[in-house]
Amino acid sequence: MFHFHKTLLAFAALSLMSCAQLIPPQTLQENPLGIDNAAIQMGNGGTIDYTAPAFGDFVPQGAAPDEVEVSIVISKITVNASCLTLPDTFTVTLKDMRVKVWDRQDTFALKATERGTTENPITGTVSARVLRPELAVYAYRLPAPKTIRLVFDRQLYNLVTSGGDNLARLTGVMEVSDAKLLGCRVGALVDSNSVTLRKFN
Repeated sequence: MFHFHKTLLAFAALSLMSCAQLIPPQTLQENPLGIDNAAIQMGNGGTIDYTAPAFGDFVPQGAAPDEVEVSIVISKITVNASCLTLPDTFTVTLKDMRVKVWDRQDTFALKATERGTTENPITGTVSARVLRPELAVYAYRLPAPKTIRLVFDRQLYNLVTSGGDNLARLTGVMEVSDAKLLGCRVGALVDSNSVTLRKFN
């Protein structure tokens, strides 16, 4: 037996699904993770561990994405301004970079973890240092900006659109070539970050 209303509802659902699949990738560029200009310092053993200030939820806009890509652009490596043995140039490698995101009010909630990475690790020789007094560091410039990209599933989208304020934590390893920097605090300066939503349904 033909059920007009059920058929109409099924057709509407299929139409909405088809429309969602046609939505182009959407990029949030206004510092969505709150880490622009963050100076991420290297700790003992070359480890990097930085938790950004809390950021609020985003307002969900219709269809939800199945894939979320986080991009972090770095073009400068920092050395503390009080370092007494500043080299003119040195080589640095950032590797094993990871981003974890979770709801601030629920430390036991599942964290969003990436399922793939590209352009990670990044390496380059830095030079042309410039004093950044507001950060108490010298900033060395990489030959070209480097982008760390990390791909997440929908769990990240669910976390940042519900549950209140969120926290983002960056971890990784930094290797520095110049022995003159032993005892100095080396880090990376985040130029910008963005979040791209894609594969809507």
